[in-house]
Amino acid sequence: MKHKSIVRGALCLSVAAAALAGCGKSGSSSSDTNAARPINANCPVMAKNPVSAKGGSVQYNGFTIGFCCPECVETWNGWTDEKKSEFVKANTAAFNKYGPPPGGEGSVDH
Repeated sequence: MKHKSIVRGALCLSVAAAALAGCGKSGSSSSDTNAARPINANCPVMAKNPVSAKGGSVQYNGFTIGFCCPECVETWNGWTDEKKSEFVKANTAAFNKYGPPPGGEGSVDH
């Protein structure tokens, strides 16, 4: 009888842990939405150009960085970690104060 209680308790804990593991991971959670949105409104490489969904994005130290075009992603990848970190630091201050920039497409002028 004691063995059945232990097995039943372990099973209940497993089910509860599995249910909690999925908690907060629905597509509608605001933290998921913010994590996927870039911290920057303008491209880090071509600063006058707004971020565009067609430009792509990368993850850097847990932050999403948006770009105006795929060529700028390639340029970003050639930057030093120090330069990337400076960009993230400058943009996370604004992100923390004002929230993520509004989404949307912008025109790209190269």
